[in-house]
Amino acid sequence: MKIDLNENLFIGEGRNRKCYYHPIQRDRCVKISSPKGKRSSQREINYYKRLKKRGISFEMIARYIGPINTNIGDAEVYELIRDTNGKISQSLESYLHQHDPIMNQAIVKLIEEFRQYLKKEKILFSDFGLGNLLIQHKNDQYKLIAIDGVGDNNQIPFLEYISFLATKRNVRKWDTFISEVSKVSPLLGAKIKRFDEI
Repeated sequence: MKIDLNENLFIGEGRNRKCYYHPIQRDRCVKISSPKGKRSSQREINYYKRLKKRGISFEMIARYIGPINTNIGDAEVYELIRDTNGKISQSLESYLHQHDPIMNQAIVKLIEEFRQYLKKEKILFSDFGLGNLLIQHKNDQYKLIAIDGVGDNNQIPFLEYISFLATKRNVRKWDTFISEVSKVSPLLGAKIKRFDEI
């Protein structure tokens, strides 16, 4: 199957990928990597496949669906995260900039639930920028979901098999995430637990 993409379907652009609405299936999006980003994109896809083989819950990670052909090149299809009203869920960054004290309390809880999820499922992550995490508002409940930044950037995925090194790497990356939150909201950032805390 081949689909046609155009600028009317364009959602946004990251460091090495462009993202479009799927023209047929509203719960999916299409990502096209730049030549520079194809290698890292393939590493991410391989990691998603290994996560699926492990039987993990994808409750807080946007699912990888599979490859697809488009009029502007080969692409990959992912789950598109929407709220109950049908709109694309807003990023964590967007919510933080609202500086809403009540919502900030909820965000601390959501981040803690997300941290526990990552630990339970033993998920590696490379970059949880504030734009890579969405807060889905569905059925009167909120949930933090990663749409990018999952996996390991190393050419050889040895961290998956050496747990103490994987934890050490996740601790370092999580500290970076806390720093990013703290730049927007120092009080909220101070409430986030370090990755290796119980």
